[in-house]
Parts: sequence; C-alpha cells; structure tokens
Amino acid sequence: MTEKSAFGQMDENIETKERFFEKHKLEWELRQREEEIAELQKALSDMQVYLFQERDHVLRLFAENDRLKIQELEDRKRIQHLLSLSSPSGPEVTYFHKEPSTRAIVTQKHPQKRHPHSNSAQPKAVHPDSDQQQAEPESLLLQIEALQSQMKEQAELSRERTEALLEDRRVRMEEMQTVIERDRSKIHSLNENAQPKAVHPDSDQQQAEPESLLLQIEALQSQMKEQAELSREQTEALLEDRRVRMEEMQTVIERDRSKIHSLNEKLHRTQQMLYDSTKDYLELKYEGRSQERVWMAEKDRLLQELDRCKEH
Repeated sequence: MTEKSAFGQMDENIETKERFFEKHKLEWELRQREEEIAELQKALSDMQVYLFQERDHVLRLFAENDRLKIQELEDRKRIQHLLSLSSPSGPEVTYFHKEPSTRAIVTQKHPQKRHPHSNSAQPKAVHPDSDQQQAEPESLLLQIEALQSQMKEQAELSRERTEALLEDRRVRMEEMQTVIERDRSKIHSLNENAQPKAVHPDSDQQQAEPESLLLQIEALQSQMKEQAELSREQTEALLEDRRVRMEEMQTVIERDRSKIHSLNEKLHRTQQMLYDSTKDYLELKYEGRSQERVWMAEKDRLLQELDRCKEH
C-alpha cells in the first residue's frame, strides 16, 4: 500500500512538472506575440509617417506641375503672338496627365525569435524562492511607474506634434491667402490700367497676364485645400495613434496590477504555510524532548532497580 501511494505521488509530481513547463511555454509564446504586435504597431506608425511625407512630396510636385503648366501656357501664347506677327497659324490642343501610373511598394521584414527551451535541451525543474516572490512585485511596481511616465511623455509628445501641425497649417493657409489677395489686387489693377493699343507689340501679353494669374489663383486654392486635408488627416492619425498607445499602456498596467495581486496572495499563503509548518515543527520538537526526558527518567529508574537487585 505504501509503494502504491509513493508511485501515485511520483506520477502526480511528474504531471505537475509537465503542466508547469507547458504553462511556461505558453507564457513565452504569449510574450513573443505581444512583442510582435508592438513591432507591427510601430511599423504601422512609421508607415503612416512615411505616407504623410510622401503625400506632402506629391502635393509639392503637383504645385510645381501647375506652375510649369501655367508657364508653358504663357510661353505658348508668346510663341503664338510671335508667329501671328509673321504668319497666321491654326489652334493648338495640349493634353496633360493628372497622375502617374507607377506606385512604390515598401516591404518590411522582421527577425524571427527562438524559444529559449529548444527540443535538444532537457527541461529542468524551476522552484521559485520566497525572496524572488518578494522581489517580483517590487519590480512590477517599478515597471508600472515607468509605463505611466512613458504614457505621460507620449501624450505630451502627441499634443506638441498636434499643436505644431495645426500651427504649420495655419501659417500655410495665411501665406496662401496672402498670395491670393496679392494676385487678386494685381489683377484688379491690371484690369483698371489696361487700355487697348494697336501698335504696341506686348498688348497680347498684357491681355493674357490676367488669365495666367487666374490660373495661379485656382492652383493655389486647390493646393490650400489639399494641404488642409492633409493636415487634418495627419492630426487625426496622430490622435488615433495616441489613443491606441494609451489603451495599450492601460492594458499593460491592469495586467501587471492583477499579477501583483496574485503574487501577493501567493506570498501570504506561503508565509502562512511557513508559519504553520514552523509551529508544528516546534510543537513536535517539544513533544519529542518531553518524551526523551520521560525515557531518560525511566531508564535511570530501571538502572537503579537493577543495581539494587545486584546488591541483594
């Protein structure tokens, strides 16, 4: 019966050991997945930043393209004017491509991580000590404080970025509004001062200049709308990224708090078990010494009786 109970206890110990290693493996995989998710979120934030930079670059290219189109129209009008002085010419039609057909694709690779317990290595039992259990809640508290400080720094950084973007948007809109007002005043003055001249060679150019200025105004207005839309989308993306990071920080803090609570409960149970075991040990030790004194007294009595029997 004793051997069967001993074998049953050994089987229970082996099963508990296997469960412990399985739990450790699952915790490692979960930690690895969390790191991969964090890396993917960081890559997504970087891609959003790159996307906004590329869109800003595209808007600048569109502005340069509009400027070149207006310059080309002015040059063609000058050429037509020069050709009309020599011989009449037919009308011309010009076609423009709005957007390029090529697209850039950026691929991103992440290094693979290996589990510390490989198949070749045999699992070894890990028995946590009471000192490690006492030190782990303190380290988790320090991690919570560090995460809270990081969350505050991220919120402050996001707020500063949003304010900077809004300020840059306001400055750009003011500059574009100033350019538009200046061009409008220039058009108004040209319309008031323009007089028909039959002999002056630059009369066609003076009549064509308001048209080019109107095209510039339309191009600037479209650029201002696109810049405003880009700034709004960038601000919304930053606010969304800030919200996601704050939710992640809050989730990590709540998880660490629950882990600290469970570790504190385990620590209290371990201390209570240690107290009960020490108490039982001391009681058994006291009982053993009492029995030993009784046995010594009985031994002395028997030896005295034996000596008396020998004397008689």
